[in-house]
Amino acid sequence: MGCANTTPGKISAAVDSQCAGSKISVSYFACPFLLLRSVFPSQRAVLFKRADDCIRNLRRLQEPCFLSIAGAQTLVTDAARGRIADQSRWSAVVDKLYSNKLDLFALALAWHQSLYAPKLTAAEMQQCAEQDFRDRGCVNPTKLMQLILPLP
Repeated sequence: MGCANTTPGKISAAVDSQCAGSKISVSYFACPFLLLRSVFPSQRAVLFKRADDCIRNLRRLQEPCFLSIAGAQTLVTDAARGRIADQSRWSAVVDKLYSNKLDLFALALAWHQSLYAPKLTAAEMQQCAEQDFRDRGCVNPTKLMQLILPLP
C-alpha cells in the first residue's frame, strides 16, 4: 500500500465511492479485502467480514455470472480462513464459471484449486492454469491472479 495513513476503512470508503451504483464493480469488491488481509493482519476479521458482505451483495444480484463469481470468491475466502472445500466443489464452480463465459475467473479459481489439491496433482493443476493464462496472452499470470482472485 505504501501510504502510512492508509487504513482498511479508508480503502473500503474509496472502493465504495468508486463503485457506487455499478453492478459490474460489485463483482470485484471482495478482492481488495482479500489482498488487504496480509497488509493489515490486525484487521483480518474486519476485512473478512467486508469480503463476506461484498459476496452477499453479489448474490443479491441474482444473475448467473455474478452468482458464479460469488461462488468463486466464497471458496477463496473460506480457504483463506482455513475452511477448504473438497475438490469436487472447486471443480463444480470452475465449470460454472466457464459455462458463464467467465474464463479468466475460471482459470484463476483453477489455480487456487491447485493450492488445495492433493500433492500429486497440485503442481500439474497449477502449471495448466498458468499455461492457460499465457496461451491467452498474459505475460505475468501471477500478477493477473492478484487482480482476479488474490493468492494466499
